[in-house]
Amino acid sequence: MMTKLKTTVLMSIVLFMASCSSNKVLTQADTLVGAYDKSTTITDEEFSLFKTVMQSHSDLQLKPIKVSRQVVAGTNYKYECINENKRTVEVVIFQPLPGHGEARILSVNGKTDTK
Repeated sequence: MMTKLKTTVLMSIVLFMASCSSNKVLTQADTLVGAYDKSTTITDEEFSLFKTVMQSHSDLQLKPIKVSRQVVAGTNYKYECINENKRTVEVVIFQPLPGHGEARILSVNGKTDTK
């Protein structure tokens, strides 16, 4: 009886350890917790968010091309845009969780927004 119990416990431990191990090597292509995901085409909802938030920056004529997302206490959207001179401009917009304020621009080309 005791031998059967020891064997059962040992097998359980071995199975548990085998299920926890992984031979996969992480690459940069893997999504990391807290990191931005890969840039993708902008959805209608993301385009609408961009246009709404950018109204406070009417001096910037930007066309969003791609977006990547980072889940935080809400979502950071990193938009890759083109300006009137065909230069790339990066705009980061933070959309908080519902009931926690309005979406706002965090930065334009890495410079913190002060508006």
